[in-house]
Amino acid sequence: MPYITYKVFFENEVNESLQAKPSTVASATSNDDVGAWDRIYYVNIASGVQSEEVEFFGDCTAISSDRKTIDVYVDTTTALPDPGAFFFFGKNSSVNTSGLTGYYADVELRNDSTSSVELFSVNSEVVRSSK
Repeated sequence: MPYITYKVFFENEVNESLQAKPSTVASATSNDDVGAWDRIYYVNIASGVQSEEVEFFGDCTAISSDRKTIDVYVDTTTALPDPGAFFFFGKNSSVNTSGLTGYYADVELRNDSTSSVELFSVNSEVVRSSK
């Protein structure tokens, strides 16, 4: 399958946890690329609501220094998003199989709302990282 690099431009910086596929990794090989880079998805929006199903777009291959542009390695048979589509990313689940590791975690929850709200649930996962 032929691939192209598609540039996606954002008004604001993309999330700092977005990881691009290193340029040292071959993109089109007979080996299955299962690196820790992120996979980009999109959903088209019409009149402020989701108009179609979530679509896989491709692998993130580069992030600009100002974090407002990303390059996505896209199969040419993939449908292109409409202008104004909502983009998001997911970690490659075949590589990122565990939660946070370490000895401790600090968590701070803030409510900037001026009206009362209710916290329904807080969840965590613990992974033993050493003995």
